[in-house]
Amino acid sequence: MIDAYAYIGFWPYWPIKVRKTADLIKLMDKWSIDKAVVSSTRSIFTPNVEDGNQEVYEAVKEFPDRLIGCAVVDLGNEESALKQIDRALESGMRGIRLYPLYHGYSLRKVSPRVFNKIIESSLPVIVPYRIIMNWGLPRLQPEEIEFLLKSLSDIDVVICAGNYGELAPTLEFLKKNDNVYFETSCLQVWGGVEYLAKTVGADRILLGIGVPLQYPACGITKVQHADISDKERELILSDNAKRIFKV
Repeated sequence: MIDAYAYIGFWPYWPIKVRKTADLIKLMDKWSIDKAVVSSTRSIFTPNVEDGNQEVYEAVKEFPDRLIGCAVVDLGNEESALKQIDRALESGMRGIRLYPLYHGYSLRKVSPRVFNKIIESSLPVIVPYRIIMNWGLPRLQPEEIEFLLKSLSDIDVVICAGNYGELAPTLEFLKKNDNVYFETSCLQVWGGVEYLAKTVGADRILLGIGVPLQYPACGITKVQHADISDKERELILSDNAKRIFKV
């Protein structure tokens, strides 16, 4: 199993037990999670995103067989964003995550030069509706994601942390764009995994658990017990993530 939407670092909203990378690995072992695609919460909640990205780089270096690093890039400032993308490539990151709500910019106002730089990098882009499934946290509007998809039509884009309120626009995005994928960490619709597999195909869905911020059993069970074929389950649990993040 590969958790396509995991974190390392502190959590400012409420206490969590798992804060050190070694503790995250223990949690993954407990739930038979083989690999996790991680970014640092420090890159979201502190002014310098590179502090958190460095944290991810060091974590991946310590556990290269277990962690897949994604850099958080702040696209609000053109020159700074270009440098952050270069650093992501230099440090071997496997993807880019975007948090415009927390960095104070609109995706509709991002410089075309920055989008072109991302396309040149060939790194997949991960864009969450929200950090985790909590109604008290801000939600990115579908219109913002729609603009992003139009700007990044040549690389893989993974839409994260969507629930039933985001399902209709997300399905439209998936149907219109062959390069778009969806991860399941916040999907709480009854039969949601089956519905997505039948509607857009299991090859467009990634297992999302949200460790350590969300309870692992929920994310795992919704896929393991879904009424889908073993091949479809394998695609969702690991094969799609392997392909997108080149592991």
